[in-house]
Amino acid sequence: MLPPHVITLTRSKEGSSTLHAINFEERRIVAVWKPSASRSFHRMLPCASMRRCAVMLSGSGAAEGRGGYQWEILEAGGSEALLKFENAWHLALSPDGEYVATQDTLEGCTVLVQVSTGETLYEFPRFEDYWSSAAFAKDSRTVAVFAGYDAFTVIRIKEEGITETPLEFPEEAGLSSLCFSPDGTRLLSATRGKAWLHDTLTGNLLYTFVEPQQLRSEHVHTPEVFGIKMPFVNYLGDLAGNFTNLANSKPELEAAFIGNGARVVTVAEAQLIRVWDAGTGRNLHTIEPGLSNTRDEYGHMRNTITLSENGAYALAANSFDTRTTLWDLTTGAAAKKYTDWKTIYRTMHVSDDGKSIYLAVFQSLYWLEGR
Repeated sequence: MLPPHVITLTRSKEGSSTLHAINFEERRIVAVWKPSASRSFHRMLPCASMRRCAVMLSGSGAAEGRGGYQWEILEAGGSEALLKFENAWHLALSPDGEYVATQDTLEGCTVLVQVSTGETLYEFPRFEDYWSSAAFAKDSRTVAVFAGYDAFTVIRIKEEGITETPLEFPEEAGLSSLCFSPDGTRLLSATRGKAWLHDTLTGNLLYTFVEPQQLRSEHVHTPEVFGIKMPFVNYLGDLAGNFTNLANSKPELEAAFIGNGARVVTVAEAQLIRVWDAGTGRNLHTIEPGLSNTRDEYGHMRNTITLSENGAYALAANSFDTRTTLWDLTTGAAAKKYTDWKTIYRTMHVSDDGKSIYLAVFQSLYWLEGR
């Protein structure tokens, strides 16, 4: 969902798929995309203008064994895919839909490609022990790619050619989050227990944000005895995690900029929120959302913390809880509390001003009043 647009998927009796971008404020269809393959559909990544959309389809058996799929880049109204990438997993599409960065899971290489021409503009160093991560800045001409330890680079696409800025990266770790500041001059990345802020012009590491608290993993295995699931074992582990770190570990972090980029937010395993000063590295607020952290029978903690696009608000919910809170991350205070949350609610979007929350309920989209 990219307000005011929502993307819908329909399937014909023959198995073909069609994607529609609908402007729900104007009640009209603004783009239609048709994947050329009739394979299983996994993800969609429309660009901001709705001109193009990247779709993830099932790949070859060899590629899927390593997490690889087929990606297609579609033009709105077009009859054929502009580009196809076999054996791919991670893919990033620029906001204007003109450039794409993706990794071949079998070859281990990550490439930057211009969609209109199909030309490979840059090939990043191979590092097969890591899945690559990529993110574009708002200008669509600046892209950061993490392709493994000692292979963290910011690329700028200019008329005179490609320029590259290697980033200082202090340790060997994969990334769980990657994004640019609104002006593109800083890059925020995160992994387990840490987040890093880089200057994209110099490549220098500005600050490291360290999450000091250890938490229970968001996803744990539910043990079985003679084919019978034993979820109470996970309950006991979660209970023990409140008193000792023996059952806990460094949490995986998601990170984002707030507003104009003066502040940064980190979310730890959908259980803990911290707000940091991007100019000093100091922790400003710590928010414990007060969720029950209830798991389903498969061991998945059903927490969700949904940030607004500008990072100013966060809606914290657990699908088994009836109480949910919208948090103002600028002040660290609760902006609104809900006491009748339903299991069937699925949060799709929180508006930048915190006044609108969009929920998916089965096949319908609903608006809920925010603060």
